[in-house]
Amino acid sequence: MSTFSLKKSYKIIKRPDYLKIDRDGSKFRTKNFIILYLRNSASHSRFGVTATKKIGGAVQRNRVKRLIKEFFRLNQHCFKRPTDFIFIAGKGSINLGYAEVRDELLSALSKKGMLRALHVNSC
Repeated sequence: MSTFSLKKSYKIIKRPDYLKIDRDGSKFRTKNFIILYLRNSASHSRFGVTATKKIGGAVQRNRVKRLIKEFFRLNQHCFKRPTDFIFIAGKGSINLGYAEVRDELLSALSKKGMLRALHVNSC
């Protein structure tokens, strides 16, 4: 069970890290999210989540953050190479369940060639 745990080192917390990914990284959009990414030199991928007040109150924002954290925790082994990700939640994301978040993000990351598995459902 410990292989699915999420250590603190897997989170992007510091503002300079966010700014570096925004400045030097690439970005693409899905229906409900904007994903920024930049390859890193660490041994594992890291993630950060941004949910502004535009999408809803604190309860809705925190729920979206928990869903993305759970997605990353369960699928961190699927990434081809260590990458820093920032997931920016859009307005429509507050109405999504976990399965919809998972399907949308796996589909988008698969199309970008960032996942190990050829078949999205195998992750």
